[in-house]
Amino acid sequence: MGNLTITNGATLTVNSEVTLTITGTLTIQGSSTINASGATINISNNLAEAWDSGSPNTINGGTFTIGGNFTVSGGGTFNVDAIDLTVSGSMTMDGGTILNLTNGSQIDITGDASSSGGGQFNIDDSDVMVGGNFDNSNGRTLNVNNSGTIQVGGDFNNASGGNTSASGGGGIIVDGNYNNSGSGSTDVVDRSKVLQFENSWLAVTVNLRNFSESLAEKTNVTK
Repeated sequence: MGNLTITNGATLTVNSEVTLTITGTLTIQGSSTINASGATINISNNLAEAWDSGSPNTINGGTFTIGGNFTVSGGGTFNVDAIDLTVSGSMTMDGGTILNLTNGSQIDITGDASSSGGGQFNIDDSDVMVGGNFDNSNGRTLNVNNSGTIQVGGDFNNASGGNTSASGGGGIIVDGNYNNSGSGSTDVVDRSKVLQFENSWLAVTVNLRNFSESLAEKTNVTK
């Protein structure tokens, strides 16, 4: 099929072991739900979430491959639970949207990822891989909790009021530069995994709480 829009509180259920192919864009909006545990959904173009009012949009389960971009917009909450999502393009969040990634979800993004307008990205017991750069600056928030991880192949921009935190074993791995300047805030609490900044620089102090001196030295940050 071409474009598919799930809207007005509708629910799309794709049964286990079923493969759904969408040759256009899949849009979920208007307090709608996709249930796809055990199913595969292949999208040639984009996966677009657009909240307008009411309850959050939700995706429960499934393996998704996206030939284009993953966009989250509208200023509401988008709950993504137990999915495996591969994005050939980029991921963008705007309009103050809250994206909750939970229950062992995995997102693999080939390009860049960014949020704007006070957006919030919560990674809980889930993993995100960004092949390009990650922009969390200008009042945006990233929370990595409960042994979740985010790995950025490019640069991580947390400048100008960006807020990044990791707790409960959450991991932040940056292969490029980490920019925490201009009132950027990075807070790492009670980690069970190593916080890594590979070949990176930190413009201001990163808060490491309840850590050993050896870990602070290993990560090349200021305790």
